[in-house]
Amino acid sequence: MILTMDTNQLRGRMAASSRHFRERRVDPRGADVLLGRGHSLHPGNLAYRRIICKYLPTYSAAKTNKEKTKITKQIVAQVRRSGGRFLKEDPHGDKMLEMGDDNVRLRVGQVCFLFA
Repeated sequence: MILTMDTNQLRGRMAASSRHFRERRVDPRGADVLLGRGHSLHPGNLAYRRIICKYLPTYSAAKTNKEKTKITKQIVAQVRRSGGRFLKEDPHGDKMLEMGDDNVRLRVGQVCFLFA
């Protein structure tokens, strides 16, 4: 049996995977949020923490997951508007991997949950 996939299905799968990792290896910039241990004093991480603190009261008061998701999207959008990207260390190289919106939103939600 031969399985075929039309162009729309293929685009959908490619878009879904790009929301997790953009598969671009990049050098970090000052506005970037560096995920993982040992980056707490990076300027982008300091700005990210200030943004999180600004949204925590709203996140804590949110009653539904839909409201909380909206807040995490706002946080991600604010970081991106300021020129920041969310980067994760590449285990196979000396550069960083840019993370996609789905993984970033989940991580932001975890941080908000822990500190709310």
